Amino acid sequence: FKPEAGINRAESLKVIFEALDVQISQDPYQSIFSDVPYNAWYTQYVYTALELGIVQGYENHTFRPENVVTRSEALKMLLETGKIRNNIVVPTGRAGYPYYDTTGGWYMDYAWFAKENHLTDNDQYLFPNYQMTRGAMADMLYRYYTAGLLK
Repeated sequence: FKPEAGINRAESLKVIFEALDVQISQDPYQSIFSDVPYNAWYTQYVYTALELGIVQGYENHTFRPENVVTRSEALKMLLETGKIRNNIVVPTGRAGYPYYDTTGGWYMDYAWFAKENHLTDNDQYLFPNYQMTRGAMADMLYRYYTAGLLK
């Protein structure tokens, strides 16, 4: 399991989809991202995430599947999947900062939701740009489940 090892973007999608029982698309994969080969083990997970609007990739048409996911990226992947699979609602436009180290950014709505539902192991800091570990991902999924968000 290697709980202290980083978890990459492709692995994160697979773990989240499996935990939330998301149906993986079997449609023929169309090359959207230049760095996601047709025959990679993670191709259908990335394609499903793109199809469902969970990920968009980067401006240069890459997904960077081997990059270790950041804590804010993992949170977004989980909560966007939760919107589709569990009908959760992530409120938008909240004022203020939920954690001492979240002073603005694209992830603020997800950070507020995480804080209110105790999805992280720290009530004071989110560490949004830190690399996510396998253990931290397992913990976040467990917290998602115990918060009653998995239906």
